[in-house]
Amino acid sequence: MQRLHGLSMRIFLCVCAALLASAVLAGTASAHSHLQSSDPADGAVLSSAPATVSAVFTEETSLTDTKFDVYYAASSDAAQTVVASGKVDVNDRTKVSATLPAGSGDGVYTVKWHTLTEDDNGSLDGTFSFTVGSGQPATSGTGSTTATTNTLPKTGNADSMLPLLGLFGLVLVSGGLALRRRLAH
Repeated sequence: MQRLHGLSMRIFLCVCAALLASAVLAGTASAHSHLQSSDPADGAVLSSAPATVSAVFTEETSLTDTKFDVYYAASSDAAQTVVASGKVDVNDRTKVSATLPAGSGDGVYTVKWHTLTEDDNGSLDGTFSFTVGSGQPATSGTGSTTATTNTLPKTGNADSMLPLLGLFGLVLVSGGLALRRRLAH
């Protein structure tokens, strides 16, 4: 009988460990498509305007709901106007690019993007900027991303799940120890 209880305890603890591990791993999944890189890079100062502006994101984005607009201003004090809108590459949906009009001049270019991951409607907005010519340097947009989720719950912020997962693990271990103590008597 004692041997059967020991086996039950081992099975219970293994199941608890597997549940805890799966909860931790599931919590680290990112459901938002973050900016991985851009060309030109954020904050770059170029001698002439590039023909295209492109970006690579960490996940595939929606072909129809992803926005990638390039704004231009003669200086950082001037009003910005949209000079190009980008499209998602249908063959690699992590890439987005916009073609700048011929003769784009010196000034500050700011790209405002919005991505949507279709698997869970997780959305993310952000910007990056670069300067062409001897204009005022572009302001870095690295920290300006905002996550929102349309109709489904937010799943891209794994750090908020850590206290809950720790509590879940503590309850499982406590339950296992209580069961072990009960079976031992």
